[in-house]
Amino acid sequence: MFVKSSNGHVVAFGGAKEVASNFESILYSVPEGSHVCKVHLNAESGVLTADVANNKLIHCPTINILTNSIVAEDVTKSPYASGAKFCVAPITGGTPSSNNATLTFMLGCSDEDTFIDYLQSIVSLLGSSMFSCGRSKYRINYQIHQQLPFRSYCNCCW
Repeated sequence: MFVKSSNGHVVAFGGAKEVASNFESILYSVPEGSHVCKVHLNAESGVLTADVANNKLIHCPTINILTNSIVAEDVTKSPYASGAKFCVAPITGGTPSSNNATLTFMLGCSDEDTFIDYLQSIVSLLGSSMFSCGRSKYRINYQIHQQLPFRSYCNCCW
């Protein structure tokens, strides 16, 4: 019904692979690790089964550090993603910030990264705060741990 009522402004796709095949930039956030794996790694319909060599993939994860590390590693190893720009960008702020477009994004890249300007232009549409956490293998842990004090302080938002 929603697609039909959009007068051609909304298109429905059958899965992550189809989305990845039709768009150069993909920003996504799914609720738990099993969903992240399905979106990325599913052998038949995952993002990494499409040719995303020139795509921009922005993964806005939950606090599952192991899953996010696996996905980041698989993106760098995928023959279909050679040359793709990839960023793990956890979000914090909960429902109130989401409703008011005041989310905080923790970008998994350095300020010198050529991808940073693009990332900032995209996330500025959704949030009011962003900062770069660097590209080291420990950045995901840093990003996630930055969320933990907020999550325990503001349990009502999660």
